[in-house]
Amino acid sequence: MKNFIKQNWFKVGFIFLLFAILISLFFFYNSYKKNNILISQEKCAQKAKEVAGNRNYRNHYNEKINKCFVLLETSSFSPNKKILEQKILIDAYENKRMAIYQELDDKDEAYCKIGENISDCDSLNKFVNDYMEEK
Repeated sequence: MKNFIKQNWFKVGFIFLLFAILISLFFFYNSYKKNNILISQEKCAQKAKEVAGNRNYRNHYNEKINKCFVLLETSSFSPNKKILEQKILIDAYENKRMAIYQELDDKDEAYCKIGENISDCDSLNKFVNDYMEEK
């Protein structure tokens, strides 16, 4: 082994140098990627606050699709004095409503809509969770 190293010291040194460069690039790339994600999350939080105004909301930056979503959650009184619960999923960068859920306090009927299509509420909940959580 010692003879091999003495005879091929240049090759062995080159291999170690190459290995060190590859490890450095790997750590640099991961640090760069994490930094970009943090910047995107910060921009998303700022945009969500702008979109939500003074309403109750949660926001999420979806890294997989590079989008920012806001889930508005409101309660108000309907014209017939019943409590109306609403959840609205918004693409914050496009300011586009993705889904809406509405339910009166008597819970007889809920209204669920994904995009422009009426939907069952289980599908809507799955749709919202898919955008607001990454698995």
